[in-house]
Amino acid sequence: MLKVKDTWGRNHIARAILDSGSQVNLMSEHLCQLLKLQRSDKRVEISGIGRSRKQVAYEVSTVISSRIQDFSQSMNFLVMAQITDDQPSSSLPFTNWKPPSEMELADPEFFHSGPIDIVLGSQFFYDFHLLHGGRLQIRKFDGTLPVFVNTVFGWVAAGESECNGRASSVSCHLAIMDSLDKSIERFWNIEELINKKPRSLEEEDCEAHFQETVTRDEDGRYVVRYPKRIGFEEMIGESKSIALQRFQQLERRLGRDAELQKQYREFMQEYIRLGHMKFAGTIENVEDHERTVCYLPHHPVFKESSTTTKLRVVFDGSVKTSTNCSLNDALLTGPVIQDDLLDLMVRFRKYPIALVADVEKMYRQIRIHPEDTCLQ
Repeated sequence: MLKVKDTWGRNHIARAILDSGSQVNLMSEHLCQLLKLQRSDKRVEISGIGRSRKQVAYEVSTVISSRIQDFSQSMNFLVMAQITDDQPSSSLPFTNWKPPSEMELADPEFFHSGPIDIVLGSQFFYDFHLLHGGRLQIRKFDGTLPVFVNTVFGWVAAGESECNGRASSVSCHLAIMDSLDKSIERFWNIEELINKKPRSLEEEDCEAHFQETVTRDEDGRYVVRYPKRIGFEEMIGESKSIALQRFQQLERRLGRDAELQKQYREFMQEYIRLGHMKFAGTIENVEDHERTVCYLPHHPVFKESSTTTKLRVVFDGSVKTSTNCSLNDALLTGPVIQDDLLDLMVRFRKYPIALVADVEKMYRQIRIHPEDTCLQ
Protein backbone atom coordinates (compact mmCIF):
# COMPACT_ATOMS: atom_id res chain seq x y z
CA MET A 1 0.00 0.00 0.00
CA LEU A 2 1.43 3.37 -1.03
CA LYS A 3 0.35 6.96 -1.65
CA VAL A 4 -0.26 8.40 -5.13
CA LYS A 5 -0.79 12.08 -5.93
CA ASP A 6 -3.79 13.20 -7.96
CA THR A 7 -3.81 16.12 -10.41
CA TRP A 8 -4.35 18.59 -7.55
CA GLY A 9 -1.50 17.21 -5.42
CA ARG A 10 -3.69 15.27 -2.98
CA ASN A 11 -2.62 11.79 -1.87
CA HIS A 12 -4.67 8.63 -2.37
CA ILE A 13 -3.90 5.12 -1.12
CA ALA A 14 -3.29 2.49 -3.82
CA ARG A 15 -2.28 -1.18 -3.88
CA ALA A 16 0.85 -2.05 -5.85
CA ILE A 17 2.90 -5.05 -6.96
CA LEU A 18 6.71 -4.88 -7.26
CA ASP A 19 7.64 -6.64 -10.51
CA SER A 20 11.31 -6.80 -11.52
CA GLY A 21 10.32 -8.51 -14.78
CA SER A 22 8.29 -5.59 -16.10
CA GLN A 23 10.04 -3.04 -18.30
CA VAL A 24 7.32 -0.45 -17.65
CA ASN A 25 5.18 0.84 -14.79
CA LEU A 26 1.43 0.25 -15.12
CA MET A 27 -1.68 1.87 -13.67
CA SER A 28 -5.28 0.71 -13.85
CA GLU A 29 -7.86 2.79 -15.72
CA HIS A 30 -9.92 2.94 -12.52
CA LEU A 31 -7.12 4.59 -10.53
CA CYS A 32 -6.21 6.94 -13.39
CA GLN A 33 -9.78 8.23 -13.52
CA LEU A 34 -9.89 8.59 -9.74
CA LEU A 35 -6.71 10.72 -9.79
CA LYS A 36 -7.90 12.79 -12.81
CA LEU A 37 -4.38 12.65 -14.28
CA GLN A 38 -3.54 14.38 -17.56
CA ARG A 39 -2.98 11.77 -20.27
CA SER A 40 -0.54 11.86 -23.15
CA ASP A 41 -0.62 9.63 -26.22
CA LYS A 42 1.70 6.62 -25.94
CA ARG A 43 0.97 3.99 -28.57
CA VAL A 44 2.85 0.88 -27.48
CA GLU A 45 2.25 -2.86 -27.45
CA ILE A 46 2.88 -4.86 -24.28
CA SER A 47 3.76 -8.53 -24.57
CA GLY A 48 3.61 -11.03 -21.74
CA ILE A 49 3.62 -14.74 -20.96
CA GLY A 50 3.04 -16.89 -24.06
CA ARG A 51 3.67 -13.83 -26.28
CA SER A 52 0.25 -12.46 -25.53
CA ARG A 53 0.00 -8.83 -26.59
CA LYS A 54 -1.96 -5.79 -25.48
CA GLN A 55 -2.14 -2.32 -27.02
CA VAL A 56 -1.72 0.65 -24.69
CA ALA A 57 -2.80 4.13 -25.79
CA TYR A 58 -2.02 6.48 -22.90
CA GLU A 59 0.68 7.42 -20.41
CA VAL A 60 0.39 9.51 -17.24
CA SER A 61 2.88 11.01 -14.79
CA THR A 62 2.52 11.33 -11.04
CA VAL A 63 4.38 10.97 -7.74
CA ILE A 64 4.24 7.91 -5.51
CA SER A 65 5.33 8.02 -1.88
CA SER A 66 5.63 5.76 1.15
CA ARG A 67 3.00 5.68 3.89
CA ILE A 68 5.63 5.09 6.57
CA GLN A 69 8.86 6.77 5.41
CA ASP A 70 9.99 10.05 3.90
CA PHE A 71 10.29 8.67 0.38
CA SER A 72 8.74 9.82 -2.90
CA GLN A 73 9.45 9.25 -6.58
CA SER A 74 8.13 10.79 -9.80
CA MET A 75 7.14 8.10 -12.27
CA ASN A 76 5.45 7.55 -15.62
CA PHE A 77 2.73 4.91 -15.93
CA LEU A 78 1.09 3.24 -18.92
CA VAL A 79 -2.67 3.04 -18.42
CA MET A 80 -4.45 -0.30 -18.88
CA ALA A 81 -8.09 -1.22 -18.39
CA GLN A 82 -7.09 -4.05 -16.07
CA ILE A 83 -3.59 -4.95 -14.91
CA THR A 84 -4.15 -8.38 -13.40
CA ASP A 85 -6.67 -10.45 -11.46
CA ASP A 86 -7.19 -9.83 -7.76
CA GLN A 87 -4.12 -10.73 -5.69
CA PRO A 88 -3.69 -13.13 -4.04
CA SER A 89 -6.06 -15.21 -6.14
CA SER A 90 -7.96 -16.15 -2.96
CA SER A 91 -7.75 -14.89 0.61
CA LEU A 92 -5.28 -16.70 2.88
CA PRO A 93 -5.95 -17.79 6.49
CA PHE A 94 -3.44 -15.46 8.20
CA THR A 95 -6.01 -13.26 9.96
CA ASN A 96 -4.70 -14.06 13.45
CA TRP A 97 -1.00 -13.77 12.57
CA LYS A 98 0.68 -10.73 14.06
CA PRO A 99 4.10 -9.57 12.78
CA PRO A 100 6.82 -8.64 15.29
CA SER A 101 6.43 -5.10 16.65
CA GLU A 102 9.50 -3.83 14.75
CA MET A 103 8.07 -4.98 11.40
CA GLU A 104 5.73 -2.50 9.72
CA LEU A 105 4.02 -4.23 6.83
CA ALA A 106 3.65 -2.45 3.50
CA ASP A 107 0.20 -4.02 3.22
CA PRO A 108 -1.18 -5.01 6.66
CA GLU A 109 -3.84 -7.10 4.90
CA PHE A 110 -1.63 -8.74 2.27
CA PHE A 111 -3.51 -12.01 2.80
CA HIS A 112 -6.87 -10.60 1.64
CA SER A 113 -7.60 -11.01 -2.06
CA GLY A 114 -8.15 -7.61 -3.66
CA PRO A 115 -7.62 -5.52 -6.80
CA ILE A 116 -4.20 -4.26 -7.91
CA ASP A 117 -3.95 -0.58 -8.91
CA ILE A 118 -0.28 -0.34 -9.90
CA VAL A 119 2.64 -2.45 -11.14
CA LEU A 120 6.05 -0.97 -10.31
CA GLY A 121 8.52 -2.30 -12.87
CA SER A 122 12.28 -2.70 -13.05
CA GLN A 123 13.08 1.03 -13.49
CA PHE A 124 13.19 1.72 -9.74
CA PHE A 125 12.75 -1.83 -8.44
CA TYR A 126 16.00 -1.99 -6.47
CA ASP A 127 15.75 1.64 -5.36
CA PHE A 128 12.71 0.58 -3.35
CA HIS A 129 14.56 -2.11 -1.38
CA LEU A 130 16.31 -1.28 1.88
CA LEU A 131 19.72 -2.93 2.10
CA HIS A 132 21.72 -3.92 5.16
CA GLY A 133 25.41 -4.49 4.57
CA GLY A 134 24.75 -4.45 0.83
CA ARG A 135 22.20 -7.28 1.06
CA LEU A 136 18.44 -7.46 0.94
CA GLN A 137 16.74 -7.65 4.34
CA ILE A 138 14.60 -10.83 4.36
CA ARG A 139 12.56 -12.33 7.18
CA LYS A 140 11.36 -15.94 7.13
CA PHE A 141 8.76 -17.47 9.44
CA ASP A 142 7.05 -20.88 9.45
CA GLY A 143 6.30 -22.62 6.18
CA THR A 144 2.69 -21.48 5.97
CA LEU A 145 3.78 -17.83 5.60
CA PRO A 146 5.50 -16.16 2.66
CA VAL A 147 8.87 -14.49 3.17
CA PHE A 148 9.05 -10.74 3.81
CA VAL A 149 11.44 -8.25 2.17
CA ASN A 150 12.13 -4.79 3.63
CA THR A 151 11.38 -1.85 1.32
CA VAL A 152 10.76 1.88 1.56
CA PHE A 153 7.05 1.05 1.66
CA GLY A 154 7.44 -1.37 4.58
CA TRP A 155 7.91 -5.14 4.69
CA VAL A 156 6.53 -6.71 1.50
CA ALA A 157 5.14 -10.25 1.34
CA ALA A 158 6.88 -12.26 -1.40
CA GLY A 159 7.26 -15.81 -2.64
CA GLU A 160 4.90 -18.66 -1.84
CA SER A 161 3.14 -19.99 1.21
CA GLU A 162 1.81 -23.53 1.73
CA CYS A 163 -1.70 -22.15 1.35
CA ASN A 164 -1.40 -20.43 -2.00
CA GLY A 165 0.90 -23.23 -3.23
CA ARG A 166 -2.22 -25.40 -3.45
CA ALA A 167 -4.14 -22.88 -5.58
CA SER A 168 -5.85 -24.30 -8.67
CA SER A 169 -5.09 -21.18 -10.76
CA VAL A 170 -2.18 -18.76 -10.95
CA SER A 171 -1.60 -15.30 -12.45
CA CYS A 172 1.03 -14.37 -15.03
CA HIS A 173 1.08 -10.59 -15.07
CA LEU A 174 0.75 -8.76 -18.40
CA ALA A 175 -0.45 -11.97 -20.12
CA ILE A 176 -3.55 -10.28 -21.50
CA MET A 177 -5.12 -11.15 -24.84
CA ASP A 178 -8.42 -9.99 -26.27
CA SER A 179 -10.80 -12.82 -27.17
CA LEU A 180 -11.66 -13.47 -30.81
CA ASP A 181 -15.07 -11.83 -30.58
CA LYS A 182 -13.49 -8.72 -29.05
CA SER A 183 -10.93 -8.57 -31.88
CA ILE A 184 -13.66 -8.86 -34.52
CA GLU A 185 -15.72 -6.20 -32.75
CA ARG A 186 -12.72 -3.82 -32.70
CA PHE A 187 -12.11 -4.46 -36.43
CA TRP A 188 -15.64 -3.42 -37.35
CA ASN A 189 -15.44 -0.39 -35.06
CA ILE A 190 -12.34 0.76 -36.95
CA GLU A 191 -14.00 0.23 -40.33
CA GLU A 192 -17.22 2.00 -39.37
CA LEU A 193 -17.79 5.66 -40.25
CA ILE A 194 -19.00 7.27 -37.03
CA ASN A 195 -20.35 10.68 -36.18
CA LYS A 196 -18.20 13.11 -34.24
CA LYS A 197 -18.07 12.39 -30.53
CA PRO A 198 -19.96 14.83 -28.30
CA ARG A 199 -17.75 17.36 -26.57
CA SER A 200 -16.62 16.66 -23.05
CA LEU A 201 -17.41 18.95 -20.12
CA GLU A 202 -13.79 20.16 -20.12
CA GLU A 203 -13.98 21.04 -23.82
CA GLU A 204 -17.23 22.92 -23.26
CA ASP A 205 -15.70 24.83 -20.32
CA CYS A 206 -12.63 25.70 -22.37
CA GLU A 207 -14.67 27.09 -25.28
CA ALA A 208 -16.92 29.02 -22.89
CA HIS A 209 -13.81 30.55 -21.29
CA PHE A 210 -12.57 31.61 -24.73
CA GLN A 211 -15.90 33.20 -25.67
CA GLU A 212 -16.03 35.13 -22.39
CA THR A 213 -12.42 36.41 -22.37
CA VAL A 214 -11.31 36.89 -26.00
CA THR A 215 -10.92 40.56 -27.04
CA ARG A 216 -9.46 42.63 -29.90
CA ASP A 217 -6.79 45.30 -29.38
CA GLU A 218 -6.57 48.66 -31.13
CA ASP A 219 -4.84 47.03 -34.13
CA GLY A 220 -7.57 44.42 -34.47
CA ARG A 221 -5.44 41.54 -33.17
CA TYR A 222 -7.07 38.91 -31.03
CA VAL A 223 -6.06 38.88 -27.34
CA VAL A 224 -6.68 35.66 -25.39
CA ARG A 225 -6.42 34.46 -21.79
CA TYR A 226 -5.08 31.11 -20.63
CA PRO A 227 -7.89 28.61 -19.82
CA LYS A 228 -6.71 27.74 -16.30
CA ARG A 229 -7.95 24.74 -14.37
CA ILE A 230 -9.41 25.13 -10.90
CA GLY A 231 -6.48 25.24 -8.47
CA PHE A 232 -4.11 26.55 -11.18
CA GLU A 233 -1.94 28.51 -8.70
CA GLU A 234 -1.36 25.39 -6.57
CA MET A 235 -0.56 23.25 -9.62
CA ILE A 236 2.22 25.52 -10.93
CA GLY A 237 5.27 25.19 -8.70
CA GLU A 238 8.81 26.55 -8.90
CA SER A 239 10.05 26.40 -12.51
CA LYS A 240 13.04 28.73 -12.78
CA SER A 241 15.70 26.21 -11.70
CA ILE A 242 14.81 23.58 -14.33
CA ALA A 243 14.55 26.31 -17.01
CA LEU A 244 18.04 27.56 -16.08
CA GLN A 245 19.40 24.02 -16.10
CA ARG A 246 17.98 23.37 -19.56
CA PHE A 247 19.28 26.77 -20.73
CA GLN A 248 22.82 25.93 -19.59
CA GLN A 249 22.64 22.59 -21.42
CA LEU A 250 21.53 24.46 -24.55
CA GLU A 251 24.38 26.97 -24.20
CA ARG A 252 26.91 24.13 -24.08
CA ARG A 253 25.35 22.62 -27.19
CA LEU A 254 25.45 25.94 -29.03
CA GLY A 255 29.07 26.40 -27.96
CA ARG A 256 29.96 23.24 -29.89
CA ASP A 257 28.12 24.27 -33.07
CA ALA A 258 28.84 27.77 -34.38
CA GLU A 259 26.30 27.56 -37.23
CA LEU A 260 23.52 26.39 -34.91
CA GLN A 261 24.38 29.18 -32.47
CA LYS A 262 24.18 31.75 -35.29
CA GLN A 263 20.76 30.51 -36.48
CA TYR A 264 19.41 30.27 -32.94
CA ARG A 265 20.41 33.82 -32.09
CA GLU A 266 18.94 35.13 -35.35
CA PHE A 267 15.65 33.39 -34.59
CA MET A 268 15.52 34.89 -31.09
CA GLN A 269 16.52 38.35 -32.33
CA GLU A 270 13.64 38.18 -34.82
CA TYR A 271 11.26 37.51 -31.92
CA ILE A 272 12.50 40.68 -30.20
CA ARG A 273 12.55 42.79 -33.41
CA LEU A 274 8.95 41.91 -34.22
CA GLY A 275 7.78 42.61 -30.67
CA HIS A 276 6.81 38.97 -30.06
CA MET A 277 9.15 38.72 -27.07
CA LYS A 278 10.63 41.11 -24.52
CA PHE A 279 13.04 40.86 -21.61
CA ALA A 280 11.38 39.68 -18.41
CA GLY A 281 13.23 42.47 -16.62
CA THR A 282 11.05 45.02 -18.40
CA ILE A 283 7.97 43.69 -16.57
CA GLU A 284 7.75 45.91 -13.52
CA ASN A 285 8.25 44.04 -10.25
CA VAL A 286 6.85 40.83 -11.73
CA GLU A 287 8.24 38.79 -8.82
CA ASP A 288 6.53 41.10 -6.31
CA HIS A 289 3.08 40.55 -7.75
CA GLU A 290 0.68 37.93 -6.46
CA ARG A 291 0.59 36.44 -9.97
CA THR A 292 1.98 32.98 -10.64
CA VAL A 293 5.18 32.96 -12.73
CA CYS A 294 6.25 30.11 -15.01
CA TYR A 295 9.56 29.81 -16.86
CA LEU A 296 9.58 27.80 -20.10
CA PRO A 297 12.73 26.02 -21.36
CA HIS A 298 13.36 26.17 -25.11
CA HIS A 299 15.29 24.17 -27.69
CA PRO A 300 15.83 24.03 -31.49
CA VAL A 301 13.88 21.83 -33.89
CA PHE A 302 14.98 21.30 -37.50
CA LYS A 303 12.64 20.75 -40.43
CA GLU A 304 14.67 20.14 -43.58
CA SER A 305 11.56 20.14 -45.77
CA SER A 306 10.70 23.73 -44.82
CA THR A 307 11.25 26.26 -47.60
CA THR A 308 11.22 29.22 -45.20
CA THR A 309 12.68 28.54 -41.75
CA LYS A 310 14.52 25.25 -41.32
CA LEU A 311 15.24 25.94 -37.64
CA ARG A 312 12.51 26.77 -35.17
CA VAL A 313 12.70 27.41 -31.46
CA VAL A 314 10.21 25.37 -29.43
CA PHE A 315 9.13 26.55 -25.98
CA ASP A 316 8.42 23.53 -23.77
CA GLY A 317 5.12 23.93 -21.92
CA SER A 318 5.13 20.26 -20.89
CA VAL A 319 8.18 20.45 -18.59
CA LYS A 320 7.28 19.57 -14.99
CA THR A 321 7.52 22.20 -12.22
CA SER A 322 8.34 21.40 -8.59
CA THR A 323 4.75 20.16 -8.05
CA ASN A 324 5.18 17.60 -10.87
CA CYS A 325 2.64 19.55 -12.92
CA SER A 326 3.53 21.40 -16.11
CA LEU A 327 1.92 24.51 -17.56
CA ASN A 328 0.11 22.27 -20.07
CA ASP A 329 -1.19 20.07 -17.24
CA ALA A 330 -2.69 23.12 -15.50
CA LEU A 331 -4.64 24.31 -18.56
CA LEU A 332 -7.95 23.08 -19.93
CA THR A 333 -7.84 21.24 -23.26
CA GLY A 334 -10.25 22.62 -25.84
CA PRO A 335 -12.10 20.73 -28.57
CA VAL A 336 -10.64 19.93 -31.98
CA ILE A 337 -12.10 22.63 -34.24
CA GLN A 338 -10.49 21.62 -37.54
CA ASP A 339 -12.55 19.66 -40.02
CA ASP A 340 -11.93 15.93 -40.29
CA LEU A 341 -9.40 14.90 -42.92
CA LEU A 342 -12.10 13.00 -44.81
CA ASP A 343 -14.24 16.17 -45.05
CA LEU A 344 -11.27 18.17 -46.29
CA MET A 345 -10.37 15.62 -48.97
CA VAL A 346 -13.93 15.33 -50.28
CA ARG A 347 -14.38 19.10 -50.40
CA PHE A 348 -10.94 19.57 -51.99
CA ARG A 349 -11.85 17.28 -54.87
CA LYS A 350 -15.05 19.14 -55.76
CA TYR A 351 -13.17 21.93 -57.54
CA PRO A 352 -10.75 21.94 -60.50
CA ILE A 353 -8.39 24.57 -59.03
CA ALA A 354 -6.82 24.63 -55.55
CA LEU A 355 -5.15 27.61 -53.86
CA VAL A 356 -2.59 27.17 -51.11
CA ALA A 357 -1.73 30.04 -48.75
CA ASP A 358 0.49 30.47 -45.71
CA VAL A 359 -0.26 32.88 -42.88
CA GLU A 360 3.24 33.91 -41.81
CA LYS A 361 3.92 33.20 -38.13
CA MET A 362 0.21 32.51 -37.73
CA TYR A 363 0.11 31.64 -34.02
CA ARG A 364 2.21 34.67 -33.14
CA GLN A 365 -0.43 36.94 -34.69
CA ILE A 366 -2.55 36.24 -31.60
CA ARG A 367 -1.59 38.13 -28.46
CA ILE A 368 -1.57 36.77 -24.90
CA HIS A 369 -3.28 39.01 -22.35
CA PRO A 370 -0.71 40.99 -20.28
CA GLU A 371 -1.97 39.31 -17.09
CA ASP A 372 -0.85 35.93 -18.47
CA THR A 373 2.48 36.79 -20.16
CA CYS A 374 4.34 36.04 -16.91
CA LEU A 375 3.35 32.38 -17.45
CA GLN A 376 5.59 32.20 -20.53
